[in-house]
Amino acid sequence: MTKRSWQPARGLTEREHLQLFKRLQLWRLDHPDAMPAPLWEQLHQFFDTQWLLQYPMDREYIRHRRWSFVRQGRQRKKTLKEAYQYAVDACRGTPAEANAEMMKKDFDALEKKFKRRKQRRRRQLRRV
Repeated sequence: MTKRSWQPARGLTEREHLQLFKRLQLWRLDHPDAMPAPLWEQLHQFFDTQWLLQYPMDREYIRHRRWSFVRQGRQRKKTLKEAYQYAVDACRGTPAEANAEMMKKDFDALEKKFKRRKQRRRRQLRRV
């Protein structure tokens, strides 16, 4: 037996983790009846738990995650109130879980931040 015959398994990198999860989600969309809903939820929860153990969420990441779910709600042709509720439902059971009022605060804060960045870029382009 050589020295290299046994090596401890390494964890997934962030990119590998995301790719595996994305492939699993696409498979689930193609074959919705192949896996019972409770098993899918447990598997989804397992991925989230593993992800959080390796990459804990900080405040800014949580805020961005809430913002992105509100945006998804808006893209689905929902009103802002419905989009906040969509984000509440999507974030349920995760560290980003919050009520609709908190979703609104985080969404508004990031929208304001992005708007300032955009204005700053326009000013810089005018100067050139």
